[in-house]
Amino acid sequence: MVLCGASLAFQSLTVGGVIFLLLVLRGSGRDFEDTKDSYLGWIRRFALALSAMQTSHLVANAFILMQSAEMGLSDIIAANFVLAGALGLGACFAIVALYSAGRAGSHRGFLLPAAAIMASSVLTSHAMGSSRTPPSAGFCYGTASACYRRVAGWPAFPADGHPARVFP
Repeated sequence: MVLCGASLAFQSLTVGGVIFLLLVLRGSGRDFEDTKDSYLGWIRRFALALSAMQTSHLVANAFILMQSAEMGLSDIIAANFVLAGALGLGACFAIVALYSAGRAGSHRGFLLPAAAIMASSVLTSHAMGSSRTPPSAGFCYGTASACYRRVAGWPAFPADGHPARVFP
């Protein structure tokens, strides 16, 4: 649970940092070049931390599944959580690779890896794993829920579509 929570936190920081960079700091002039460089550095650090958390989470889940279900590595490699983890890791490494290129010019190149990080999060959600939900509906529900969690800070959409209510 700690790895999952850390992964969600670093996903939020990485994707949120990219969105902030593209929407808020995009029109700023030369006065904010130092700020942009600082944000790029933090986005890179968050992406590196996310890749470490995702790798740990991926390895832990694979070993747990291999031990509990007596499966081999060849059986685990094609599991959805491995594919989603590989997508997230690739996106993190793309952000790190774009870091030096992003300092010189446009930051739009960060948008695709940020979307891939969101997709990797959605692909491992419970909405995608439900056998009663069609894959397209699960993906849409998961995407909306993931975006809502990152923007509004709520845990998720319940089934009725209203934000979770907290009662004392």
